[in-house]
Amino acid sequence: MAMTLFDHQQRLDDLELVVRTLVETVSTHPSGRAQLGEVVRRLRARGANGAAALLAGEPAEAAYRR
Repeated sequence: MAMTLFDHQQRLDDLELVVRTLVETVSTHPSGRAQLGEVVRRLRARGANGAAALLAGEPAEAAYRR
């Protein structure tokens, strides 16, 4: 069964909530914050700025484009 656009949007919202919750949980420990910072740096080095921003807790400022 095909997913509707609403279903896709809900899935993305759910995944973003999971990422935010994991980041909040990991960042409560100093070594966790350091590891998150390293992952953000690696993502930005690979050109994955949207993923890095999401992991850093930065809100999306523009729609994703290809």
